[in-house]
Amino acid sequence: MNNLLLNLYSQYWDGMIQNVYKADEVNHPSSYPILIQATPHYQNATKRVMFCGQETYGWGREFPNPDATAPNRLMGVYNGFVNKNWEGKQIKKPGYNSPYWNFQWNIMKRFPDVGYVAQNIVKIGKRSKTGCDDFIFQRTLEYFPVWKEELKILRPNYIIFLTGSYDWRIRKVAGDFEVKHVDGVDGLLDQLMFKDPAMPIAFRTNHPRALQSKGKYYLMANAISDIISNL
Repeated sequence: MNNLLLNLYSQYWDGMIQNVYKADEVNHPSSYPILIQATPHYQNATKRVMFCGQETYGWGREFPNPDATAPNRLMGVYNGFVNKNWEGKQIKKPGYNSPYWNFQWNIMKRFPDVGYVAQNIVKIGKRSKTGCDDFIFQRTLEYFPVWKEELKILRPNYIIFLTGSYDWRIRKVAGDFEVKHVDGVDGLLDQLMFKDPAMPIAFRTNHPRALQSKGKYYLMANAISDIISNL
C-alpha cells in the first residue's frame, strides 16, 4: 500500500514542485503536500475509516530546499506526526493537542480494531498561514491530482469529512454529490451521496473547533461512533 502511494506521489512530484510550490513564492507561497503513510494496523484492518480535514498549513516546512526533498521524506513526516511512529498493536493519539486531533482520538479509542487514516481535501495549503489559497488549490487540482488515486489505494469503508462549509472544494476534488441530512444531531451531520459509485460511504460535519464552540463536540463524537459501530 505504501509503495503504491510513493509511486503515485513520485509520478507528480517534479511537476508539483515547479508548478505549485515554486509557482509564485511571493504572493502564493505553498506548503508541501500532505503525503500519507498507512500503518500496518490500517493495512491489516477489516474496517477502515478516513478522517478528512480541510488543509494543513506549513506542512513539511522543516525541509527548506524543495530540490533536495523527496516524497518518501514527506511520508516520514506524516508517519511521525499522525501515526506517532506506530508500532505493535497499540494505536496512539495522532497529531497534537487540539480540538481537531482530539476529536479523532476520542473516536479511535472506542474502536481500536478499526484502521484509521488522516487525509485533507486540500492536499497543499499555505506555507505560513491558515486557510486555503484558491491559486494554490487550482494548481493542485491540475498538477497534483492524487486524491482520488489515494482513495483507490487506501480503500476506506467510510470517510468522515471534518470540513464544515468546504463542499465546493469537496466537489472539485472528489466529485459531485447530494446531501442527505442525518436526523437527531441538530442539523450538524450530513451524509454525502456521491454520484461516483466507487466512492465510499461519506459523512460531513463541522470542524471540531466549531463543534466545540457550539457545545456539540461530544454529541457529534457519539453520532459518528454510532456510524462506525454499524460498519
